[in-house]
Amino acid sequence: MSDKQPQDTVTARQTSGHDASSRWPWRSLGLITATLAVALPALNSNSHSLCHQGPAEASQDQFTVNMLENLNSETFRQKSIQRLAGAIQIPTMAYDDMGPVDQDPRWNVFDDFAGYLEITFPTVHEKLKLEKVNTHGLLYTWTGSDPTLKPTVLMAHQDVVPVPESTTSQWKHPPFSGDFDGSAIWGRGALDCKNTLIGSLEAVEALLEAGFKPKRTIILSFGFDEEISGHHGASFLASFLLDRYGENGIALIIDEGAPILPLWGTHFAVPGVSEKGYADVEIIVRAKGGHSSMPPVHTSAGIAAELVTLIEKSPYVPQLHEDNPLLDFLWCGAEHAPGFMMGLKYLLPKKGRTGIFENVKRTMFPRLVSRVNRMAGYLISTTQAVDVIHGGVKVNALPERTTVLINHRINIGDTSALIRQKLTKITSEVAMRHNLTLHAFDNSTEQESSITIRFMGSVLEPAPISPTYTTGESPWSVLASTTRSLYGKQVVMAPSIMPANTDTKYYWNLSRHIFRYSPGWDPETLSIEGIHTVNERVATEIAQSRIDSKPLLRHNEDIRCLVTTALFFTVFLLTWHNFSSPLDGGLLSFALWLSLFQLSFMGAVTTHNAIHLPVFWSKNWNKFYQVCLSLQYGGAVSIFIPGHNLSHHKYPQQARDVMRTTKVRYSWNLLNGLLFFWHVVLSGNKDDKLYFAAQARMNRPIVRQRQLEELAVWGTTGVLLLLDWRRWIWFALLPQFYAKYCILSLNFLQHDGCDMSSKYNFARNFTGKTLNYLCFNNGYHTVHHLYPGLHWSILPEKHDELISAQIADSLEDENILLYMWRAFIWPGLRIDYKGNPLIITKEENEMPDEPWFYTEAETFSGTKEYLAQGMK
Repeated sequence: MSDKQPQDTVTARQTSGHDASSRWPWRSLGLITATLAVALPALNSNSHSLCHQGPAEASQDQFTVNMLENLNSETFRQKSIQRLAGAIQIPTMAYDDMGPVDQDPRWNVFDDFAGYLEITFPTVHEKLKLEKVNTHGLLYTWTGSDPTLKPTVLMAHQDVVPVPESTTSQWKHPPFSGDFDGSAIWGRGALDCKNTLIGSLEAVEALLEAGFKPKRTIILSFGFDEEISGHHGASFLASFLLDRYGENGIALIIDEGAPILPLWGTHFAVPGVSEKGYADVEIIVRAKGGHSSMPPVHTSAGIAAELVTLIEKSPYVPQLHEDNPLLDFLWCGAEHAPGFMMGLKYLLPKKGRTGIFENVKRTMFPRLVSRVNRMAGYLISTTQAVDVIHGGVKVNALPERTTVLINHRINIGDTSALIRQKLTKITSEVAMRHNLTLHAFDNSTEQESSITIRFMGSVLEPAPISPTYTTGESPWSVLASTTRSLYGKQVVMAPSIMPANTDTKYYWNLSRHIFRYSPGWDPETLSIEGIHTVNERVATEIAQSRIDSKPLLRHNEDIRCLVTTALFFTVFLLTWHNFSSPLDGGLLSFALWLSLFQLSFMGAVTTHNAIHLPVFWSKNWNKFYQVCLSLQYGGAVSIFIPGHNLSHHKYPQQARDVMRTTKVRYSWNLLNGLLFFWHVVLSGNKDDKLYFAAQARMNRPIVRQRQLEELAVWGTTGVLLLLDWRRWIWFALLPQFYAKYCILSLNFLQHDGCDMSSKYNFARNFTGKTLNYLCFNNGYHTVHHLYPGLHWSILPEKHDELISAQIADSLEDENILLYMWRAFIWPGLRIDYKGNPLIITKEENEMPDEPWFYTEAETFSGTKEYLAQGMK
């Protein structure tokens, strides 16, 4: 870098012995970007490595220690949740057809959003200079003490993609609710990208409150129409900054991008150092009109169809150009990832090498990659997509004008000239064949009997590639060092590309160092599911520790669950080996046999808890434990997920709830309790099958997990039957049936007679200590339904804090056995929670089961027509 480097190193970096990798994703984003903004120290690291990583330095000063303690406190956590939830609740939707900012009233919602930020971050608005660019663009400036240092810019956008009204019913939580379920915050913008915006402001707010003063000026630049190309927001903000700081006047720019990803046996941080280009092309075919009864051999629509066929038959050849950052990324994988395919390493072309063998590799490698992995192929080739075709106005009138719109994403190393060359060649052949005049990219007006090709709007060439050298002083070195100090030395810093376009396209003249990067990792989900579609959400626990020293368990309290599973297998083996029946060994064998019932039931409860919040950080450990739980429970536990999470939790006591208690309507309440299990089991399998069939068509991992569990269960069952079928009945079948029967029947006790229209009085809570110790706090049912992502160990605390004062006294019962006596024996009446006789209405009595699963695209809703089709 040409500008002077700062000397201040007081940052919010990882301190030895402290957990700096954020527990909340938006805080992770803000923490790392603020760290870069206030640091940018000089790093001197010379290496001949193809992917040198540099040091993972960590500040150990008291300031950083205090900052981390604050950021990891429960108080800050609650504030973070509230701040992001509040931001999501303001529907800052940007529509493609929005007019000028001063004319279209739909822009006014951004005034509300700016007001919310002012109230939420008072210190930022008191200490930083806020300028509003083109009305709604927000530009915050935190002036540094050294004016000779170029500023750092942190970007985000305020707008979100619209939510079509037709999809609102498909959301598990309303799209602008900001609901927190204990593990995730739901709503449009949670991942794209109000999390980034709130994270940046939170980091600055925290630093200001701690008394930090940067040497380098920090700028927060928030556009408001990124989702519709940024013409009103980012373009004005960039011009404003260019006028103030000049060309190349910014030291470093960070915008939204990829997170930390697990790949090839390690973890990669993959900032986008470039973006593919963008070009829309319009092809217009003009031909004579007339009556359809006297048609020519080819109408304009037919000629356009011929063009489309030829264009799609000749896709762009994959090219991994030497300057494509993906080549650097692959070499980082080859050098640092233990799971990188050795054969692939030898096929990788090397930069700066020449010769016949290298030329062959440069030609063959990208084609091989494209065939093996189509998604990877998109990153190393210019792509084309015929998206829109218009032609004709009436079925008996020849179309005089047919248009074809083609979207292109230009490969790194290619230019728009490649598009012009290819389309000109194809259309010239077609034009000649049909005796039409060709006007190819010459800005001429269209004419009769012609084919016109032109770019629509501006062409965006591939973005300049930000430097990633690690010798001397470089922003990339600081980015790498900061990331690895926060998340651990195991993280490999590797350049990548952004396949989509961001607001940074307007900032190219401001800095050579632009990185599209959203640091943070979730070792369990690692999902961007919901971006630009239904059920957008962001996890509130991205990582609780560094990657290279992460604990095995998410919560230490789950050791009890593991011990229970181990005890089950131990007791089972002891009884199987020593006794042929529960009475063979007298009191000892009988006691061990009874313990199998309780241990199997505890396995069922553990399964219930684990499908809401996994036990381990590692996906593989969770998969293995689910197999163990399946053996403990006596069935594939993955089947819990659809019927429980996606039916009962979303539609409690409604027609789509496979476990609603109104399924049983006997006058003697004891029969309702005894037979509830059978009514659920006999009616709940249809949608489960449809759900798994849809997951199989999409090749979802849950299908393979279920198959693995079933293989373990049925394989073990077969072996036990062959060894001794009587023992199998005594020591496996009966305890495991008891577990299934109890876990389902417990739902009847917890929901029957409750008020499903009430926010709190919809579930009965059994608060006895013995029961909750034996079933992992499953007695606290209301708080579990409201916050299903909460860990079972804190349910009593949260019940007292959030539920107890709100719920009816009759829905808190300390002794489940006494409740069962009253409900089923004496007086044995079916009553509601107010003590009135429970009357099943005619509507409830005649309520048929409604399917809770319809479509492949969305788990929660769809069309009955699709359901009927899927059932055939």
